[in-house]
Amino acid sequence: MLMSAVKKRKKRNKKCAFRSRLLNTLRFLLFFNVLSLPLYFFSRLDFPLYGLQHSVASLTTFLLGVAGFDVHAQNNLISVHTPSGMFAGFIDRECTGAKMMLGFLALCFATQEATRKKLKSLLFLPLIYFANVLRVFSVFLLVCFFGAESFEFVHNVIFNTLAVLVIIAMWIGWMKFVK
Repeated sequence: MLMSAVKKRKKRNKKCAFRSRLLNTLRFLLFFNVLSLPLYFFSRLDFPLYGLQHSVASLTTFLLGVAGFDVHAQNNLISVHTPSGMFAGFIDRECTGAKMMLGFLALCFATQEATRKKLKSLLFLPLIYFANVLRVFSVFLLVCFFGAESFEFVHNVIFNTLAVLVIIAMWIGWMKFVK
């Protein structure tokens, strides 16, 4: 009799724990969706990010030059020699990493962490910026090696996937290591 009461209590505790985790997950998803609205509006509205675009273009041009490539830049248009001829890529507002930053902040602010810890997520923004510059540099680098015809695959498949993985890895790092 006593054993069955203990089993019932354990079963009830497991149900409560499951419900609690489920509610926490639903709460996180709800807040994440609400906090993702700026990301949606950023995609729909044409907010000018000229300074950020120029800095990404300048750093990418610098890195390509340091890597030994014949690179030319005019405003935010970067031109490099590839096996299939010249390739030019324009650094527009989608190349700034702003979406990556907004997505990361939405993930961090949707958690049930303390406000102080959430504010520390802002310290990751420069890291995300430089990860994005490396992403743009790497796209140009791979196009230099494999030709302009590789751009669509490299840019749209490989590096968009890697960008998501980098943001998730940074978010997990923020959750585990930031106090």
